[in-house]
Amino acid sequence: MLKKVLFLGAIIVIVVFLSGCTDNSIQISNESTNLTNITTKTYSNADVGVTFNYPENWILFNITGKNGIVGIGDPNSVDKNNNNTNTIVIIQKTALPTGQTLESTYDATYKDTTQDPSYQLVSKRNLTIDGQTAIENIHKINVNGVQKVEKDVWIEKNGTIYVIICSALTNDFNRQQSYFNVIINSFKIQ
Repeated sequence: MLKKVLFLGAIIVIVVFLSGCTDNSIQISNESTNLTNITTKTYSNADVGVTFNYPENWILFNITGKNGIVGIGDPNSVDKNNNNTNTIVIIQKTALPTGQTLESTYDATYKDTTQDPSYQLVSKRNLTIDGQTAIENIHKINVNGVQKVEKDVWIEKNGTIYVIICSALTNDFNRQQSYFNVIINSFKIQ
């Protein structure tokens, strides 16, 4: 009897998996990516204290707002209807609030974000960027009527928080990972 139940359970799991009837439409791969196949340029700005590599065919743009450092966009992701670039990376910088840690500032920020009904956490983990412990948050969110997936990487060094926001259309997010990783893995705080 137990063998029949286990067999039947296994069949149900296989059918659900093969039919695509799962809620997790985004698969995040943690495998190493060979980044040597991507030709890059280097962004360096001594005034804000950061350097990183980015795909050579991507375009830099200025960020308006008090925390923005720079944005980088994939010109191949421009929506022909509204001229918006759908695959972008934005680098932000802000002072660590007095008496807070990177984790507490991160928690306070995402507490507000989770009030948005379109926000859905996919994953959260710690990693190391430029020798510093960082927090990576991957989530789905609706941005101006467009469903996107964002990977936000939070790093703190010398009392300053840097956030790398990588954003792409839901159906293009996995394909963009190697390009996002070029930027994230080369990010250096001077």
